[in-house]
Amino acid sequence: MEHVFDLWIRSATVVDGSGAEPRRASVGVRNGRIGVIVPEGDDRGPSSAAITLDATGMALAPGFIDVHNHSDVAPLIDATMPSTIRQGVTTVVVGNCGMSPFPASSAAELASWAGGTDGDPPAEELAFGSFGAYLERVATARPTVHVAALIGHGSVRQLAMGQERRAPTPVELETMRGIVAEAMDAGAMGLSTGLIYAPGMYASTGEIVALAEEAASAGGIYASHIRGEGAHLFRAVDEAIEIGHRANIPVHISHLKCESSHAWGRAEELVARVHSAGATGDQYPYAAWSSVLRSLLPPWAPVGELRSLLGDPAMERRLVAAIEQGEGEEFQSSVDGVGWERIVIEGTTDRSNDGLAVAAIARRRGIEPVEACIELLIADPETTCTGHAMREDDVRAIRADPRDHGRFRRRRDLAGQRRRRDPGAPSHLRHVPAGVGSDRPRRHAHAAGRGSRHDVPPGRPIRSQRAGTDLRWRLGGPGPVRPRGDH
Repeated sequence: MEHVFDLWIRSATVVDGSGAEPRRASVGVRNGRIGVIVPEGDDRGPSSAAITLDATGMALAPGFIDVHNHSDVAPLIDATMPSTIRQGVTTVVVGNCGMSPFPASSAAELASWAGGTDGDPPAEELAFGSFGAYLERVATARPTVHVAALIGHGSVRQLAMGQERRAPTPVELETMRGIVAEAMDAGAMGLSTGLIYAPGMYASTGEIVALAEEAASAGGIYASHIRGEGAHLFRAVDEAIEIGHRANIPVHISHLKCESSHAWGRAEELVARVHSAGATGDQYPYAAWSSVLRSLLPPWAPVGELRSLLGDPAMERRLVAAIEQGEGEEFQSSVDGVGWERIVIEGTTDRSNDGLAVAAIARRRGIEPVEACIELLIADPETTCTGHAMREDDVRAIRADPRDHGRFRRRRDLAGQRRRRDPGAPSHLRHVPAGVGSDRPRRHAHAAGRGSRHDVPPGRPIRSQRAGTDLRWRLGGPGPVRPRGDH
């Protein structure tokens, strides 16, 4: 056989995605396919190659799959998706946490997450008439990575019944079922929920089961940002599992974590619970979460009604207690067991607050932290925050689980574009946990760590992001690095 290749990658450390130990080898590519892998020390080489790369000291791996991504409209802003491709990610699954770009109200929020501002992209480009229209628009953009999408329950509910805090009528439920069925027919991978966000938080388990049945009938998956990840963690996991059983659909739990002192030290129990039910999950390799500050509010207190609630002393007292302590079985506080010193403002209208803990802002204003939280939300309902609510040993224990396929994720793309659009952005935004930064390097650094009983073999994270994820999500990717012949 004549060794003529389009690309010859010499002396790479090949981590092939099968879970095997890394090995030194050279790889020849021809017609877009791997033609040969030559072990280090073998004299075979190309007789000619259009491009030769010296990969000494570098790793070669199959493209990663990011199953929990919020870069839904990033292809419409910059189809190169640089912060995704530069981490080795070649496939993303979007539409997570109950939010998908259909209807347009969700698309506008997702555009802001992806760095879109001041009408970029134009509003008319986000007015997708259907889920299929969104997929067609992405295909037309020709992004550098493959984009698979879930249909978001919150977006579906918003379209069918707005922000109503009640159960759907039979007609509304059928409308939602029809939207999900249409999305699945158009190519959605499954259904996602975000049960700490409005309007998803208003849904009963039965409502979600009804919509998940539509996704199941088309061979889809159910991915959930569950109702609680701290004091209510195991109850929330059990609800997701119940939905899977009742709807006969595979279950995937988003960003597995043990949040707050109520759940610290229970990571191995969490992983066991998930796997005993045949479910999977994803994880970001940080001891902090990133979200909107309004996620700290109870379901009966939407951010748009805060001013009126504060006008009633009894409701104000109830609101303060709910935010800081929760409301029994009904609502889990994200502050309880964490504290205001650990909740840091990430972005808000008054940029002088960015990077400060809510407790620090309260001290500066001479008020209580919960009052500062409410003031921030009234001034800017889209205020974002980071909660340093997890422990590193729990993060490592979840990461070490060899069965947890598709577990590693990143939240959004175009961090570089955001910084270029706003050169005055504070430097801490370049290191936001689970937010706009690059968490894959951190994850692989974890795998290379030493001295922990949760040490991870170097090849395992690669397999988790490639072969295992292909199997669970049925994405049909190229799989491990191995010769495949001409194509």
